[in-house]
Amino acid sequence: MSKIPTRVLWQRTLLIYRSDWKKHFLTALPPAIISVLIYVAGNLLLIELYRRARSFDVNQMLLITAQSLAVRLIEVGLPWTLTTLAYAAVSANILIKSPTSGRAISDSYSSARERLGPLFRVGLITFVAMIAGYAISSACSFVIGFSSFVPKQFRLMTFEVLLAVCVILWAGLLSRAALSAPILMTSDDRTQGAWDAIKKSIKMSEGYEPFFIFLVAQTLLLSFLGPWLGREVLLQLWLRSSVSANAYKWIGYSLDALLPAAIETFAFVGFTVLYLELVERDNGVQDVELDEGTVAIPISPR
Repeated sequence: MSKIPTRVLWQRTLLIYRSDWKKHFLTALPPAIISVLIYVAGNLLLIELYRRARSFDVNQMLLITAQSLAVRLIEVGLPWTLTTLAYAAVSANILIKSPTSGRAISDSYSSARERLGPLFRVGLITFVAMIAGYAISSACSFVIGFSSFVPKQFRLMTFEVLLAVCVILWAGLLSRAALSAPILMTSDDRTQGAWDAIKKSIKMSEGYEPFFIFLVAQTLLLSFLGPWLGREVLLQLWLRSSVSANAYKWIGYSLDALLPAAIETFAFVGFTVLYLELVERDNGVQDVELDEGTVAIPISPR
């Protein structure tokens, strides 16, 4: 079958995202807030751990290092799993069966909770794969960046650029498993496993690697630049005594939740749109209706 043009996928994603962006954003916001709270709690726990290190005893430092690594993994792993649940709920907003009835955000999360087990395992599998890819990317980037072929003054910059490129490429390729969430949400078989959904997702998305990579690159870039720019503005306000130190901290945390929730939602919609387009192409009929506000939009602008 002919490949769906990337231009069509982008147009479709923008159309659906703009048509009901507020609902998608509010759906993704609660997990984003919880993720920031997990990050804050993790940092407080790390501060307490290092405060207990009153000496440079090797065994004590090894124990604290292991505990710190465990905290960091939880700090990343739990938000990753929550993001998977948020993605499934956003998909449920779009993959609604009845085009004539409204769908509350709580209903979307109810649908996601019915498939919580497989969704959790999908999140766990992709998280482990992402950590492994990051470790390999870090090692390869370090070897190349700090090799004798690179001038000393450019080694750190080379390492950082190579690591960023490798992480984006790996995250984009790993995103081919993202269709497993809408697959699970639309499956009538409630016993379908996470691994089967991932394999089906990878098979369906074959040939769409550029779409995934560009979508992930945009999401990662904006998720970094948005909070960074917000904190720079807050820093200038704090330096001018326009905001207090406590307000600076909590407004910054708020930006860390609000901006990624808005930016990542676009990626969630994009993954779901690709699934919808592939389903329509394979079946030749529109067997998944859209939510209110997008019902009148055809499944493809082609």
